[in-house]
Amino acid sequence: MTPFILKARLITPCVYNRPVRLPGLVYHALLAHHCDEGKATSELKKLFKETDGVLHGSSLIFGIKPDAPVIPCYHPTIGAMKNEIDFSKHLISPNGRGGKYTNVVLVGGATGTRLAKNNAYHAPFITFFGYGDAEKIVSLLNHYVSSVGIYANRGAGTLDVDGWSAQKIQEDHSLIDVSGRTGEMNKGMPLAPLPDGLFKHLSPEKYGEHDVEQSSLVPPYHKGANACLCAVPEKVSRQLV
Repeated sequence: MTPFILKARLITPCVYNRPVRLPGLVYHALLAHHCDEGKATSELKKLFKETDGVLHGSSLIFGIKPDAPVIPCYHPTIGAMKNEIDFSKHLISPNGRGGKYTNVVLVGGATGTRLAKNNAYHAPFITFFGYGDAEKIVSLLNHYVSSVGIYANRGAGTLDVDGWSAQKIQEDHSLIDVSGRTGEMNKGMPLAPLPDGLFKHLSPEKYGEHDVEQSSLVPPYHKGANACLCAVPEKVSRQLV
């Protein structure tokens, strides 16, 4: 196992509430491969170094260039509408002569809750730091992960085809930004959710300057396994690539 940086070209804006985490993406790939949660979990732990229950994989960091920064934008979505409910003649008046609906109200009414503008971000690349078996991780991601974030199955966060690549590096940045790769002010700050005690141990000089929130340590994160109070990274991190 070695430290590495992982990179993929981002095609469409990415939507998320909290930054996507590398172990979560790899777990998704393993689950798609094995179709078994137990096997996916056991195989995941073979691919990453682990410290105090935390797998060495960072949260998403946008890869930028001097002339291509992170751009905040929107990703519009439309909920699945049912003909017998959302398009009922009682809710939307048809054009009597043409026999067609004249319009759909966008600012309210029966269809208002179905239309959304989701905060999104775009940059040339998405990147992650990790410490583990980079070759196997890249192979899994290229086969099973073609988009990331919320609405990944609806056009958001689309990645270049077979675009995942990894490069071995000297320092381990998978948990802490040890050299200010995401900005000099972020040197020593967490790049993945870390239990309070672990962060204090790894970066005592930055302890107390971080945001905290309840976070799960083990994928699938939505199940809340091993959840605890954690030091968390910035919502939007970036580094030059």
